[in-house]
Amino acid sequence: MEITKEQIQEAITKDPTIIEVILPTVIESEVGKKLVENKANLIFTEKIGEEIKKVHQRYDEDLFEVLGVRAGTGEDGAKEKTYEVARKMYGQLKELQGQKESLSKDVEVQRLTGEIEKLKLEGGGKHIQGVFDQAKLQWETERQGFVKQIGDTKTETESFQKRTDIKSALNQLKFNPDTPESVKTMILTNVEESLIKNSKFENGKLVFVDPEGKPIINQTSYEPKNPLEMLMSLDAIKDITLKDDKKPGGNAQAEIHGSIKTISIEGKDEQSLILPEGSFKSRSEFNEVAQKALLDSGVTRKDPRWNALLNKAYKENKVDTLPAK
Repeated sequence: MEITKEQIQEAITKDPTIIEVILPTVIESEVGKKLVENKANLIFTEKIGEEIKKVHQRYDEDLFEVLGVRAGTGEDGAKEKTYEVARKMYGQLKELQGQKESLSKDVEVQRLTGEIEKLKLEGGGKHIQGVFDQAKLQWETERQGFVKQIGDTKTETESFQKRTDIKSALNQLKFNPDTPESVKTMILTNVEESLIKNSKFENGKLVFVDPEGKPIINQTSYEPKNPLEMLMSLDAIKDITLKDDKKPGGNAQAEIHGSIKTISIEGKDEQSLILPEGSFKSRSEFNEVAQKALLDSGVTRKDPRWNALLNKAYKENKVDTLPAK
């Protein structure tokens, strides 16, 4: 009994596993092999065509990026392919290389000819000594210039870094609004220049020194004063900043160390990180400002207070309502 195509299709619809039985037989047949081969060739042709197109596009972009030339229409009006343009460029490069070598040889010959003529006219020893002395003098002049340039660059870089650290500390201060702006500007300028002059970097950290060159120490932490501590110890700065006279609670005492405010109530200390208003406008800016304020106040990442102070400041300043960046 002959089985029709319709019967086969109906049987596969009812039981798809039939395909697993008949598929090997179909593939091994001549018709099956031909179908598979045709399908594979079709897919291969499509994929290879796409990859070749991508490669040519990459060549086109590289040619344009390096030489500013795109494949297109040649001088004779015929369409140019990428490899044809590249081949033309290779020919031009070879020609230029030949011209360069020839030119270099001509220049060298002229130079040597001139040196020989000088030797004939002035005498070999005298001319050689003159050339040597002149080259030595030129090198010494250039060396001194390089040394001075390196020194100036280092000084400028250090001054810029010092000024940046000091200004960052100044931004954490709250100035008295009753102070005339001209007076405030004059005081801050003088203070800033004085601190830059009387400071140096040790192990990458800005250290302020006394007239004898010794580091100025914080008498509480016994470490060199950071920029904020140094500013707050200056009478000129005290005269133009707001005083923290508020006592939270009858028996509470408040103390500010850097950007950290400590409130002592009946022997128990509660600390908060105080950040200048408007010093950050996003969550990322808050992290930068807060972490720098902690470091400037002597709190390192290993300090158990680090996360506690950060989290508390995050909540108090409602940072979660700000944009990410």
